[in-house]
Amino acid sequence: MDALFEPVALARLLVRLMAGLLFFFQGYDKVFRLGLEEVMRTVSPSYRERNMPEPLIRIFVFFTSYVELIGGALLLVGLFQPVVIPLMGIDLIIAAAGMSMVNPMWDTRHVMTRFLLIIALLLIGPLNDVFSLDYFLQH
Repeated sequence: MDALFEPVALARLLVRLMAGLLFFFQGYDKVFRLGLEEVMRTVSPSYRERNMPEPLIRIFVFFTSYVELIGGALLLVGLFQPVVIPLMGIDLIIAAAGMSMVNPMWDTRHVMTRFLLIIALLLIGPLNDVFSLDYFLQH
């Protein structure tokens, strides 16, 4: 069967595009629509109540916002996936830990969707991603 019509390759493409869109627009909102200072003003009070230092909050806000924005864009085109996918996983761990600190019974639906997409990308594997720039640059 032609690699372009291989079901695994199409599945990898769809999962990668969905994850890329979700992460990209999350980051886009935080960086461009709200702005990092507004994100800080929104999340800081809850974390300061739990004695988290302000510089650490700032690092997490900066890291998660730009990983989501840049990583989402890179997932959309399929570039640097071996680096981007683990960074997205770290982003999700930070988000889950932060949300769990603030509210142990928080709604996981937004994080869980992204988490499952990242797991699917890891399980399907990059060798089947014939629609990515990574694949194009290696062949």
